[in-house]
Amino acid sequence: MKKRTAAIAVAFSVILGSCGGSQGTVFISESDSTVQSEASEMSVSSYDDLTAEEKELLERAGVPGSEGTRLTDAQSYVLDGVSDMLNYIETKYQEKFIVDYFHSMSVNEDYDSLYVYPEWSDKGLDIVTIERRQKSTDGYEYADDYAAAYCRQTLESMSLQYFVEKYGEGRAKIYMTMGCDESYSFDGKESPEELLKNDVVWGNGVLFLSEADIAEQDLESVLKEYGEALREAGIETAIGVFLMRADAFESVRYSTYSTMYEDPGMLIRYDVLVGKEGTEIKRLS
Repeated sequence: MKKRTAAIAVAFSVILGSCGGSQGTVFISESDSTVQSEASEMSVSSYDDLTAEEKELLERAGVPGSEGTRLTDAQSYVLDGVSDMLNYIETKYQEKFIVDYFHSMSVNEDYDSLYVYPEWSDKGLDIVTIERRQKSTDGYEYADDYAAAYCRQTLESMSLQYFVEKYGEGRAKIYMTMGCDESYSFDGKESPEELLKNDVVWGNGVLFLSEADIAEQDLESVLKEYGEALREAGIETAIGVFLMRADAFESVRYSTYSTMYEDPGMLIRYDVLVGKEGTEIKRLS
């Protein structure tokens, strides 16, 4: 199987770790020679002139300021980097993006990273990473993984279609963590269906079902049908499946789903691995 159908334990651990954006952030420091050399040519303004959002951004980037002071080189680097990278992605896709946070190149990373999410998305659901590298000549080159966010809602909808047809709307909940081929030159014009079909984008998910719809003894046969329906639709994926008590199912939200494996309302847990060759079903508990 391809990397999008890696072991579900890995897929689920990725999902649990991807609900925020700040893990692994590398903050820039005042002594970073790379920051100092590039920022030294930038104009310096007063901290008092910044908006509340800009001040918060500096705080989160580890270079806070104080009233009545001039911006340091490191602070200017953050603000100029955010402006430049935000302009890149909004111009490329003709969409509005909201800034989450920024971190600078470091000894171990030769690129700056900006984390944003589309204006149409809730924060946390569709974090997009933009990377900016210095060219050997003047200027920068950029890369982003917006294609993954662009396809999430479509893939979730496709992955729920079997249960919508069988039980009706709202009787299953799925949360996908997405990946994409960043070497693919996506320009925002292809449809999500095209990107998924052409293996540019993939996703692994966590699916919740209710005992109000499915009896425990029937779940495995239902999941076999489900896996084949996904395969016929051209979807290769790894999905962790949780059968919940009806009350526990109703309480599942984006903000809570990553801990539901510990909930007393969880009745049975399966893995469904869907590949071109067929579907594999594993019961875990």
